[in-house]
Amino acid sequence: MKRITQTLLVLTLLASCETQDANKEVHSQLGDKNMKFINELDINLATLEKSDYEIFALDGNKSANEGTEFGKKVGLYQELVDLFDPENFNCGCDKQMKKALKKLKPKNQVSGFIPDDVSKNAFMADTVSLLAMQGSNILAHLFQYENSSRKSKPLFAKNANSVKNFNVNNFIEKKPETYDQFLYTLDCTGFITAAVNATGGVSAASIKTAASVGVSAKKSLFVLGGVMYSPLYQAFKGEGIFKGNDSLRINVLGAILDEIPTQEQSDNTKILINANYKVILTSNSGNSNFNGEGSFGASGNASFGFGSVQIGSDGSGSIGRTSSYTSYKTYIIQENINTKPLIITVKNVNDLIAQLKNS
Repeated sequence: MKRITQTLLVLTLLASCETQDANKEVHSQLGDKNMKFINELDINLATLEKSDYEIFALDGNKSANEGTEFGKKVGLYQELVDLFDPENFNCGCDKQMKKALKKLKPKNQVSGFIPDDVSKNAFMADTVSLLAMQGSNILAHLFQYENSSRKSKPLFAKNANSVKNFNVNNFIEKKPETYDQFLYTLDCTGFITAAVNATGGVSAASIKTAASVGVSAKKSLFVLGGVMYSPLYQAFKGEGIFKGNDSLRINVLGAILDEIPTQEQSDNTKILINANYKVILTSNSGNSNFNGEGSFGASGNASFGFGSVQIGSDGSGSIGRTSSYTSYKTYIIQENINTKPLIITVKNVNDLIAQLKNS
């Protein structure tokens, strides 16, 4: 009871803080500058055959994925509004508080609640590609080949062991000095605090109702933004989990060649692999209570950030040791961040495989 009273006092004081400004415009970092990539990705994903990926239903339930789009273009702001919608992340808000949250609206966006830290740091582009099912796994293992006569459709290196044991956490850049990154986490107490701070004006009764649930609810949410490396590209360069693991490199490089028809494997055939992708991962399905909220950016505390986030191959994950997630969404923003991929040929890959086998 004492904890609820203390929480109620803090939240009541926050209700007098400055609310979100309805006259303020909120703009993404890129606007529509990523649309060429998003449109190309949309076309490429549509060419994938279902047989290419359905056997890798990572949740072990193929039927659950039937009828689900692999990838689609979505508005990122609306997706973030849906993530923080009190109907989707139920922390005990009563009708009055829910109504106040849903009325929040920047001048140029749809209505709904997004914490300021998230809109400033995770609203990276107007339109992004949402990957369903085992999306980040498949995207990370896509490539094309090109010769003098044609450029192939996207191919999925399905025989790679890194597909079978995919963990996106192994391929997210964790050093803040390498790429900009962002992590925002909160449980129900943090959600109610942020909601009261944003809305103001709600009654003490509404705050008390939410606070009584928030202090005991075992729920959590996260938004993670950063750069995901391609396992195929890292296998070629011997970086990340492939450093010092020659057998895994040989397997993954061989899986690339497996997808290229033998008659197309001339020495000069180019293998086109993206080096990395800018991504956002989100979930509000967490089971946790770490008492509050936290966020960091490129200049923040890296030890609190990506190093403590664990995302599993089945779409589950954890933050630290106290939060687990049953599912998450992957949003793709851009490709090849601050880098130009190497020109790789079939001969390069064959020579590297021979070198690794003889080392």
